[in-house]
Amino acid sequence: MLGRRRLRVFEASNADDAITILNANSGIRLMFTDIDMPGSMDGLKLAAAVRDRWPPSR
Repeated sequence: MLGRRRLRVFEASNADDAITILNANSGIRLMFTDIDMPGSMDGLKLAAAVRDRWPPSR
């Protein structure tokens, strides 16, 4: 649905891949994640890591 609205969509198979994508693409402003996902952290830990590393700008 987001792609049809001409928004760029990145997909990650696990939290480690998501962090790699975020590091390489500073323009990302929105992230959706599953709670239960493979890798070194689950979706809740991923969301906390993203919040701590890339806090919202004001």
